[in-house]
Amino acid sequence: MRIFFEDAISGCFRISVEGYDTSLPADDIKDVLRNHFYSCGEVCEVEVPRDPLCAFVYIQGKDSEKHALALNGRDLGGWIAVIQSLPKIKSTIDPNLAGAIRAAHVRKQSSTMICIKGYDTSLPLDHVKSALIRLFSSCGEITDLCLSKDSRTNVLESWASIYFYGQDAAARALKLSGTDVGGWKVVAEPLPEPTRVIPDHGFYYGSTVPAISSDQQD
Repeated sequence: MRIFFEDAISGCFRISVEGYDTSLPADDIKDVLRNHFYSCGEVCEVEVPRDPLCAFVYIQGKDSEKHALALNGRDLGGWIAVIQSLPKIKSTIDPNLAGAIRAAHVRKQSSTMICIKGYDTSLPLDHVKSALIRLFSSCGEITDLCLSKDSRTNVLESWASIYFYGQDAAARALKLSGTDVGGWKVVAEPLPEPTRVIPDHGFYYGSTVPAISSDQQD
């Protein structure tokens, strides 16, 4: 979400970086730059434009800009860094709106997700969404409801996801599994715990962080 991105980087120092291997994919360039600048401060974001000759690094922390600029002209593992300081990006977002965005993001990140099945996939999307909101709104705060159509068939996907914020909200929602909702019975299931976590890039769902496997601890 661009509005959230703008709010997040508005307090960061901004520098431009040149000299890296531009033949690398954008994600690899981002990783390279994060690795080189992480010791300077907190790297908030790395932007690699479509024309990758120059990237932009957003960094914050005490003296972070000073430490980053000190790398200018240095050999950073086979390439000479060309680094310049740029003006900070001024946020155009209303402070109250920015605060609301941050609060909503935190609540979503702290929410527990459950899976919903059982509805007729030929029904209109808005019809199913409304029915689910009516049924589950009494369980607690719904921070998100994800329901989409199959792009090939234009019918609803066979399962939806609902995110609940608040103690025991998801547990109360799961107890409604089997409820008749105007001709179809809702099936509410907890999200299965993952059996495998991808190091550094793993995502987990629900309220419990998955345990680190023995091979990740080495």
